[in-house]
Amino acid sequence: MNDYWVDCITGKQVELLPEVKKFLIYLNKWCFDLHILDGRLEVEEQSVYFNQILLNTYNIHLCKPNLICEDCLVPVDIYYLPHCSSYFQKEHMLHYVIVKKVDNDVYHIFDDNPKYTGTLGKLILEQANAETFTLVKQQLPILLYDKSAYRKASLHKELCIYLEYIKCANQDITDFIQEIFKINDNDLRAVFVSDFAMISKKYMALVNAILHIYELIKLDSLSDYAAECLEYFQKWNVIFGLNTKWTIVKQERCLGKIKSLLPEIISLHTWMNQFILNSKDVIYDYIKRMGS
Repeated sequence: MNDYWVDCITGKQVELLPEVKKFLIYLNKWCFDLHILDGRLEVEEQSVYFNQILLNTYNIHLCKPNLICEDCLVPVDIYYLPHCSSYFQKEHMLHYVIVKKVDNDVYHIFDDNPKYTGTLGKLILEQANAETFTLVKQQLPILLYDKSAYRKASLHKELCIYLEYIKCANQDITDFIQEIFKINDNDLRAVFVSDFAMISKKYMALVNAILHIYELIKLDSLSDYAAECLEYFQKWNVIFGLNTKWTIVKQERCLGKIKSLLPEIISLHTWMNQFILNSKDVIYDYIKRMGS
């Protein structure tokens, strides 16, 4: 199954951890609460489960090296990456790349979005990594996954873990979508939409995970669900692309197109929420049939 709009760090975790089920990697993304405070979209992250699952289920340890090394996940400021043409020397944003190999003067990197496998100068990558401190006001670690003691888990156990963590999930963000698009100040609304892009990807990760589970358990009519989800992701992708274009070139027609997509997004979002709620029952019934 193709993944729909996976964010940069999740996609690369999947690349580095092919042994782990994708739906458990995506599990780390949905745990958040939203509220609007003093004209800003605030996000409260809940507990992060990903590392705990790796340690307890698969015995994969997360190392945080100080230096860039082979097969590691490196946080960077996308502003300094030449292969990211839409952002290079135009916009600052947190991004992640995989370093596959280290040579004396260059790093061989992998990036899934935008798609790129090639080299990057050592000084450029190290600057891009160092500048993340300016973006997030903290030193983000370079991540390396130690799989030397990996142990396999049954599908039943993996599904039980997943259901345990999503059984109370109901991230209905329709009100926040409507409130963002009511803002009259174009620049302020663009900031909200840009912030919301990261949040909506967390929400969409939950849906991606459910589609992966449906494929694993051979649920009928998966294509029907996938088609609806793909339409939802594609429309958000258009909105965020237009929003990015507005912040760079300030073309009014971008704003008009964004507003015209709002009714379609809200309708699809309502459908997605119902899909998530129904899916919890489907997964629970399947686990019961497998055995407690």
